Amino acid sequence: MVMAKIKLGALVSDVRGSIGGMCFQGSSNGLILKTKKMRGKTNSVGGNRSRLYFSYLSNTWASMSVADKARWDEIAQVTPWPSNKPSAAKISGRMYFISRGMLAYKRWGSQYPVPASTGPLFFDPPSVNPSLYYEAPYVMLRLNPGDSDTRYRIFIASSLPMSRAKTVNQVYFSQLVTSLVFTGGTFFSYFLNLAYNVQIQPSQFVWVRFMLTHRDSQQVYSLRYYLLQSPSTYS
Repeated sequence: MVMAKIKLGALVSDVRGSIGGMCFQGSSNGLILKTKKMRGKTNSVGGNRSRLYFSYLSNTWASMSVADKARWDEIAQVTPWPSNKPSAAKISGRMYFISRGMLAYKRWGSQYPVPASTGPLFFDPPSVNPSLYYEAPYVMLRLNPGDSDTRYRIFIASSLPMSRAKTVNQVYFSQLVTSLVFTGGTFFSYFLNLAYNVQIQPSQFVWVRFMLTHRDSQQVYSLRYYLLQSPSTYS
């Protein structure tokens, strides 16, 4: 089982939740990040790829220059990792880099972490209020309101379509696409079909995860989940 020890800052006593198939767990030696237990077969293709990618990210960090590691440490301090608690979680630059990489991973195609740039850090990112609509021949994903600043990127992941809504903890997410935050629609059903080989039907539910980042600094501003429903008719 893949594990990694985590050092918390002086003001942080606890971190909980999961990241891209990995979960935080306390131990006698401190906090660790380990492979999340999934229902069904433990040797699934998705689970094996997740573990392999975690190892790849860990090895990438080990070979990173001192200057790049320092940059990730700086990002982790000024833009804490998004959390469902009142205050965001402060984790090390290493775990920030790995966590971001795990959520950017696509189980189809290649996805590699982008090194932190030496440019300035940014704040006041655009907000996202997503919705699904039909525009033949695709179910489209609209990000409201749109933003013309092309420096921002949003990593979009989705669950399988559902006829009845489930809780977010009952579903598995697959990375679909990286998009700009803009008013035009993203071809949601097209990328969903690439990831799962399924078509979303009218009135089906789907959980969609959004990780909002900055193109240059690689800061992660928000990590949010939305339960969306496709249009009742496609016409």
